[in-house]
Amino acid sequence: VADAESARRAEQRLRRLVAASTELVVVVRSSDGAITYLSPAAASTLQLTPDRLDRDTLLELVAEEDRARVGDRLDAVVRDRGTVRFECALDTPSGRRLLDCTVTDHADDPDIRGVVVNANDVTERAALTSDLSHQASHDALTGLLNRQGFLQRADRAQTAGQAMAVVLVDLDGF
Repeated sequence: VADAESARRAEQRLRRLVAASTELVVVVRSSDGAITYLSPAAASTLQLTPDRLDRDTLLELVAEEDRARVGDRLDAVVRDRGTVRFECALDTPSGRRLLDCTVTDHADDPDIRGVVVNANDVTERAALTSDLSHQASHDALTGLLNRQGFLQRADRAQTAGQAMAVVLVDLDGF
């Protein structure tokens, strides 16, 4: 009885930890890619309800331009029984989300029987990185390239062996 109570408490603790986690956990059946489990964070971020489990595949959620690449990565995980990491975009009812994913094959584990996707939503981080990059190379008032942005483009053109022209317009006294 004590062992059964300890096991029940351990399971309850694990359920609470998963429920409180911000990491998305999705289990996908290896044979057809159907989603068989969603953590609460995954259900919330992806806006999927339990009634859609076993109906939807993970690849149906992946943005069209990323599907082939993600499909290849999932196939490699199943074929090689390994782990792979990548970023991909998912289309959700509230918009596009960028996820940093770690995918591991657990098809041989009788308690899981599938591919486990652990993911973090990095949409906001990617947007901030893009904004910072833009601010570093563009003038805040005009939106035009600043000196740093100009020099970066000039270096790229020179490295690629491309010609570059500069037009100077003096607006003093305009």
